[in-house]
Amino acid sequence: MISRIKLTQLRTYLALHKTGSVTGAAHYLNLSQPAVSRQLALLEEALDIRLFDRKSGGRIVATRLGEQLFDELESTLTTLENLGDLTQAVVNHQINRLKIVATTPVMNSEMFIKSVARLRESHPRTIIALERSRRENIEALVAGHRADIGLSALPLRDPALSYSSFLRTEAVAAVSRDDPLSEKEVLTKSDFPRERLLTTRAGRLFGGLGKPEGPWENQPPPAIEVFLVQTGLRFAAEGLGVAVCDQLTFSADPTENLAILKWRPKLPIEYAWFTAKDRHMSPALESFTNYLALEAGLWQDQFTQQFPQFAQ
Repeated sequence: MISRIKLTQLRTYLALHKTGSVTGAAHYLNLSQPAVSRQLALLEEALDIRLFDRKSGGRIVATRLGEQLFDELESTLTTLENLGDLTQAVVNHQINRLKIVATTPVMNSEMFIKSVARLRESHPRTIIALERSRRENIEALVAGHRADIGLSALPLRDPALSYSSFLRTEAVAAVSRDDPLSEKEVLTKSDFPRERLLTTRAGRLFGGLGKPEGPWENQPPPAIEVFLVQTGLRFAAEGLGVAVCDQLTFSADPTENLAILKWRPKLPIEYAWFTAKDRHMSPALESFTNYLALEAGLWQDQFTQQFPQFAQ
Protein backbone atom coordinates (compact mmCIF):
# COMPACT_ATOMS: atom_id res chain seq x y z
CA MET A 1 0.00 0.00 0.00
CA ILE A 2 1.26 3.49 -0.93
CA SER A 3 0.25 4.80 2.53
CA ARG A 4 2.91 2.56 4.09
CA ILE A 5 5.77 4.35 2.33
CA LYS A 6 8.05 6.15 4.78
CA LEU A 7 10.43 9.05 4.28
CA THR A 8 13.34 6.80 5.30
CA GLN A 9 12.52 4.45 2.43
CA LEU A 10 12.47 7.30 -0.09
CA ARG A 11 15.79 8.65 1.23
CA THR A 12 17.23 5.15 0.86
CA TYR A 13 15.92 4.93 -2.70
CA LEU A 14 17.54 8.29 -3.55
CA ALA A 15 20.86 7.23 -1.99
CA LEU A 16 20.86 3.93 -3.86
CA HIS A 17 20.20 5.66 -7.16
CA LYS A 18 22.96 8.20 -6.47
CA THR A 19 25.64 5.77 -5.32
CA GLY A 20 24.83 2.66 -7.35
CA SER A 21 25.45 0.20 -4.53
CA VAL A 22 24.12 -0.87 -1.14
CA THR A 23 27.56 -0.23 0.35
CA GLY A 24 27.66 3.30 -1.03
CA ALA A 25 24.12 4.05 0.13
CA ALA A 26 24.88 2.73 3.60
CA HIS A 27 27.90 5.02 3.86
CA TYR A 28 25.90 7.97 2.46
CA LEU A 29 23.07 7.47 4.97
CA ASN A 30 25.28 6.35 7.89
CA LEU A 31 23.30 3.11 8.14
CA SER A 32 24.26 -0.55 8.07
CA GLN A 33 24.02 -2.44 4.79
CA PRO A 34 21.28 -4.76 6.13
CA ALA A 35 19.27 -1.68 7.14
CA VAL A 36 19.56 -0.25 3.63
CA SER A 37 18.52 -3.56 2.07
CA ARG A 38 15.57 -3.75 4.46
CA GLN A 39 14.35 -0.24 3.60
CA LEU A 40 14.59 -1.02 -0.12
CA ALA A 41 12.67 -4.27 0.34
CA LEU A 42 9.90 -2.44 2.22
CA LEU A 43 9.63 0.21 -0.50
CA GLU A 44 9.50 -2.37 -3.29
CA GLU A 45 6.86 -4.28 -1.35
CA ALA A 46 4.75 -1.14 -0.88
CA LEU A 47 5.02 -0.21 -4.58
CA ASP A 48 4.76 -3.82 -5.76
CA ILE A 49 7.56 -3.33 -8.29
CA ARG A 50 11.28 -4.17 -8.45
CA LEU A 51 13.32 -0.96 -8.44
CA PHE A 52 16.87 -2.29 -8.88
CA ASP A 53 18.68 -5.28 -10.38
CA ARG A 54 21.76 -6.60 -8.62
CA LYS A 55 24.93 -6.90 -10.72
CA SER A 56 28.39 -8.34 -10.14
CA GLY A 57 30.75 -6.53 -7.84
CA GLY A 58 27.98 -5.32 -5.55
CA ARG A 59 26.57 -2.89 -8.12
CA ILE A 60 22.87 -2.23 -8.49
CA VAL A 61 21.20 -0.83 -11.60
CA ALA A 62 17.75 0.70 -11.74
CA THR A 63 15.15 -1.31 -13.60
CA ARG A 64 13.17 0.32 -16.38
CA LEU A 65 10.31 1.06 -13.98
CA GLY A 66 12.78 2.18 -11.32
CA GLU A 67 14.39 4.64 -13.75
CA GLN A 68 11.01 6.03 -14.83
CA LEU A 69 9.97 6.46 -11.20
CA PHE A 70 13.19 8.30 -10.41
CA ASP A 71 12.66 10.67 -13.37
CA GLU A 72 9.24 11.58 -11.99
CA LEU A 73 10.32 11.87 -8.34
CA GLU A 74 13.85 13.30 -8.62
CA SER A 75 12.89 16.88 -7.79
CA THR A 76 10.60 15.83 -4.95
CA LEU A 77 13.18 13.48 -3.45
CA THR A 78 15.90 16.12 -3.59
CA THR A 79 13.58 18.60 -1.88
CA LEU A 80 12.87 16.06 0.85
CA GLU A 81 16.59 15.52 1.25
CA ASN A 82 17.08 19.25 1.93
CA LEU A 83 13.80 19.81 3.76
CA GLY A 84 15.35 20.74 7.08
CA ASP A 85 17.59 23.46 5.67
CA LEU A 86 14.84 24.79 3.42
CA THR A 87 12.30 24.99 6.24
CA GLN A 88 14.69 26.80 8.56
CA ALA A 89 15.59 29.32 5.86
CA VAL A 90 11.94 30.05 5.10
CA VAL A 91 11.11 30.44 8.79
CA ASN A 92 13.93 32.95 9.13
CA HIS A 93 12.69 34.85 6.04
CA GLN A 94 16.02 34.30 4.36
CA ILE A 95 14.76 32.90 1.08
CA ASN A 96 11.91 32.62 -1.37
CA ARG A 97 11.46 29.66 -3.68
CA LEU A 98 10.54 29.56 -7.36
CA LYS A 99 9.82 26.22 -9.01
CA ILE A 100 10.09 26.16 -12.80
CA VAL A 101 9.01 23.10 -14.79
CA ALA A 102 9.90 22.83 -18.47
CA THR A 103 10.21 20.37 -21.31
CA THR A 104 13.68 19.13 -22.22
CA PRO A 105 14.19 21.39 -25.29
CA VAL A 106 13.36 24.50 -23.27
CA MET A 107 15.46 23.53 -20.26
CA ASN A 108 18.47 22.69 -22.45
CA SER A 109 18.24 25.92 -24.44
CA GLU A 110 20.67 28.78 -24.12
CA MET A 111 17.83 31.30 -23.66
CA PHE A 112 16.52 29.39 -20.63
CA ILE A 113 19.94 29.01 -19.03
CA LYS A 114 20.72 32.70 -19.49
CA SER A 115 17.30 33.69 -18.10
CA VAL A 116 17.92 31.60 -14.98
CA ALA A 117 21.39 33.17 -14.62
CA ARG A 118 19.88 36.66 -14.80
CA LEU A 119 17.25 35.69 -12.23
CA ARG A 120 19.91 34.31 -9.88
CA GLU A 121 21.82 37.57 -10.11
CA SER A 122 18.82 39.84 -9.55
CA HIS A 123 17.15 37.72 -6.84
CA PRO A 124 19.98 36.11 -4.83
CA ARG A 125 17.62 35.13 -1.99
CA THR A 126 15.38 33.10 -4.25
CA ILE A 127 15.95 29.37 -4.48
CA ILE A 128 15.36 28.30 -8.07
CA ALA A 129 14.05 24.75 -8.31
CA LEU A 130 14.19 23.35 -11.84
CA GLU A 131 12.34 20.25 -12.95
CA ARG A 132 12.21 18.62 -16.36
CA SER A 133 8.97 16.91 -17.20
CA ARG A 134 6.92 15.65 -20.11
CA ARG A 135 4.50 17.99 -21.78
CA GLU A 136 1.48 16.17 -20.46
CA ASN A 137 2.63 16.46 -16.83
CA ILE A 138 3.57 20.13 -16.71
CA GLU A 139 0.04 21.52 -16.94
CA ALA A 140 -1.08 19.40 -13.98
CA LEU A 141 1.89 20.50 -11.87
CA VAL A 142 1.24 24.19 -12.52
CA ALA A 143 -2.56 24.03 -12.23
CA GLY A 144 -2.19 22.10 -8.97
CA HIS A 145 0.21 24.72 -7.53
CA ARG A 146 3.02 22.17 -7.36
CA ALA A 147 5.06 24.43 -9.64
CA ASP A 148 5.05 28.22 -10.03
CA ILE A 149 5.49 28.32 -13.79
CA GLY A 150 5.60 25.91 -16.71
CA LEU A 151 7.22 26.22 -20.11
CA SER A 152 6.33 24.12 -23.13
CA ALA A 153 4.89 24.25 -26.61
CA LEU A 154 1.25 25.19 -27.12
CA PRO A 155 -1.60 24.35 -27.12
CA LEU A 156 -2.67 24.10 -23.48
CA ARG A 157 -5.65 22.04 -22.42
CA ASP A 158 -6.27 23.09 -18.82
CA PRO A 159 -8.65 26.11 -18.53
CA ALA A 160 -7.20 26.91 -15.09
CA LEU A 161 -4.00 28.19 -16.74
CA SER A 162 -3.13 31.53 -18.26
CA TYR A 163 -0.25 31.77 -20.72
CA SER A 164 1.93 34.13 -22.69
CA SER A 165 3.86 33.19 -25.83
CA PHE A 166 7.60 33.86 -25.81
CA LEU A 167 8.82 32.08 -28.98
CA ARG A 168 7.44 31.13 -32.40
CA THR A 169 9.24 28.44 -34.35
CA GLU A 170 8.43 25.88 -37.03
CA ALA A 171 9.08 22.22 -37.77
CA VAL A 172 12.37 21.33 -39.43
CA ALA A 173 13.89 18.11 -40.76
CA ALA A 174 17.30 16.89 -39.61
CA VAL A 175 19.43 14.38 -41.49
CA SER A 176 23.05 13.29 -41.48
CA ARG A 177 25.35 15.47 -43.57
CA ASP A 178 26.38 12.23 -45.30
CA ASP A 179 22.79 11.54 -46.33
CA PRO A 180 21.95 12.47 -49.97
CA LEU A 181 18.84 14.23 -48.61
CA SER A 182 21.10 16.81 -46.96
CA GLU A 183 21.61 18.43 -50.38
CA LYS A 184 17.98 19.51 -50.46
CA GLU A 185 16.69 22.80 -49.09
CA VAL A 186 13.17 21.52 -48.39
CA LEU A 187 12.00 18.10 -47.31
CA THR A 188 8.52 16.57 -47.66
CA LYS A 189 7.00 13.14 -47.19
CA SER A 190 7.52 12.49 -50.88
CA ASP A 191 11.31 12.65 -50.48
CA PHE A 192 11.83 9.53 -48.35
CA PRO A 193 9.98 6.35 -47.31
CA ARG A 194 7.89 6.36 -44.15
CA GLU A 195 10.05 3.71 -42.47
CA ARG A 196 12.98 6.18 -42.35
CA LEU A 197 11.07 8.61 -40.12
CA LEU A 198 12.46 8.72 -36.60
CA THR A 199 9.30 9.29 -34.61
CA THR A 200 8.06 9.40 -31.02
CA ARG A 201 4.83 7.95 -29.73
CA ALA A 202 4.26 10.71 -27.21
CA GLY A 203 3.68 14.37 -27.86
CA ARG A 204 0.99 16.45 -29.52
CA LEU A 205 3.28 18.19 -32.00
CA PHE A 206 4.27 15.33 -34.26
CA GLY A 207 2.05 12.51 -33.05
CA GLY A 208 0.26 12.27 -36.39
CA LEU A 209 3.25 12.93 -38.62
CA GLY A 210 3.97 9.28 -39.35
CA LYS A 211 0.42 8.30 -40.32
CA PRO A 212 0.13 6.16 -43.48
CA GLU A 213 -1.49 8.84 -45.62
CA GLY A 214 -0.63 10.80 -48.73
CA PRO A 215 2.72 9.65 -50.18
CA TRP A 216 3.12 7.22 -47.25
CA GLU A 217 -0.15 5.40 -47.78
CA ASN A 218 0.30 1.61 -47.53
CA GLN A 219 4.00 2.01 -46.71
CA PRO A 220 5.67 0.12 -43.80
CA PRO A 221 5.67 1.97 -40.44
CA PRO A 222 8.76 3.79 -39.08
CA ALA A 223 11.47 1.25 -38.31
CA ILE A 224 12.65 3.09 -35.18
CA GLU A 225 10.47 4.66 -32.49
CA VAL A 226 12.33 6.86 -30.01
CA PHE A 227 11.25 8.05 -26.58
CA LEU A 228 12.69 11.55 -26.94
CA VAL A 229 13.07 13.78 -30.01
CA GLN A 230 16.65 14.44 -28.88
CA THR A 231 17.37 10.74 -29.27
CA GLY A 232 15.92 10.89 -32.77
CA LEU A 233 18.34 13.67 -33.64
CA ARG A 234 21.31 11.59 -32.55
CA PHE A 235 20.09 8.63 -34.56
CA ALA A 236 19.65 10.91 -37.56
CA ALA A 237 23.24 12.12 -37.16
CA GLU A 238 24.34 8.49 -37.53
CA GLY A 239 22.42 8.16 -40.79
CA LEU A 240 19.63 6.03 -39.33
CA GLY A 241 16.74 8.13 -40.59
CA VAL A 242 15.07 11.52 -40.74
CA ALA A 243 14.16 13.36 -37.53
CA VAL A 244 11.48 16.04 -37.55
CA CYS A 245 11.54 18.52 -34.69
CA ASP A 246 11.23 22.25 -34.12
CA GLN A 247 14.01 24.82 -34.38
CA LEU A 248 14.46 25.15 -30.61
CA THR A 249 14.88 21.42 -30.10
CA PHE A 250 17.44 21.29 -32.90
CA SER A 251 19.48 24.17 -31.46
CA ALA A 252 19.26 23.00 -27.84
CA ASP A 253 21.12 19.77 -28.60
CA PRO A 254 23.38 20.59 -31.56
CA THR A 255 25.15 17.76 -33.35
CA GLU A 256 27.92 18.59 -35.80
CA ASN A 257 26.99 15.93 -38.32
CA LEU A 258 23.39 17.12 -38.75
CA ALA A 259 21.99 19.16 -41.61
CA ILE A 260 18.84 21.18 -40.98
CA LEU A 261 16.22 21.49 -43.74
CA LYS A 262 12.87 23.20 -44.12
CA TRP A 263 9.90 20.89 -43.62
CA ARG A 264 6.82 21.25 -45.76
CA PRO A 265 3.95 21.65 -45.40
CA LYS A 266 4.91 24.23 -42.81
CA LEU A 267 4.13 23.33 -39.19
CA PRO A 268 4.23 26.38 -36.90
CA ILE A 269 5.11 25.70 -33.24
CA GLU A 270 4.68 28.23 -30.46
CA TYR A 271 6.29 28.11 -27.02
CA ALA A 272 4.71 29.75 -23.98
CA TRP A 273 5.13 30.15 -20.26
CA PHE A 274 2.05 29.59 -18.15
CA THR A 275 0.86 29.93 -14.56
CA ALA A 276 -2.29 29.10 -12.64
CA LYS A 277 -4.88 31.84 -13.09
CA ASP A 278 -5.27 32.20 -9.33
CA ARG A 279 -1.52 32.46 -8.63
CA HIS A 280 0.02 35.79 -7.72
CA MET A 281 2.99 36.85 -9.85
CA SER A 282 5.88 37.28 -7.43
CA PRO A 283 8.66 39.77 -8.24
CA ALA A 284 11.03 36.89 -9.01
CA LEU A 285 8.50 35.24 -11.32
CA GLU A 286 7.81 38.50 -13.14
CA SER A 287 11.54 39.11 -13.57
CA PHE A 288 12.05 35.62 -14.96
CA THR A 289 9.34 36.02 -17.61
CA ASN A 290 10.83 39.37 -18.65
CA TYR A 291 14.29 37.84 -18.97
CA LEU A 292 12.85 34.94 -20.95
CA ALA A 293 11.17 37.25 -23.46
CA LEU A 294 14.41 39.17 -23.92
CA GLU A 295 16.57 36.08 -24.35
CA ALA A 296 14.06 34.49 -26.73
CA GLY A 297 14.31 37.50 -29.04
CA LEU A 298 18.09 37.28 -28.98
CA TRP A 299 17.95 33.54 -29.67
CA GLN A 300 15.68 34.09 -32.67
CA ASP A 301 18.13 36.59 -34.14
CA GLN A 302 21.09 34.26 -33.60
CA PHE A 303 19.25 31.30 -35.13
CA THR A 304 18.39 33.15 -38.35
CA GLN A 305 21.96 34.43 -38.58
CA GLN A 306 23.27 30.87 -38.29
CA PHE A 307 20.60 29.46 -40.63
CA PRO A 308 19.62 32.31 -42.99
CA GLN A 309 17.26 30.04 -44.95
CA PHE A 310 14.79 30.43 -42.06
CA ALA A 311 14.83 34.24 -42.04
CA GLN A 312 11.38 35.66 -42.67
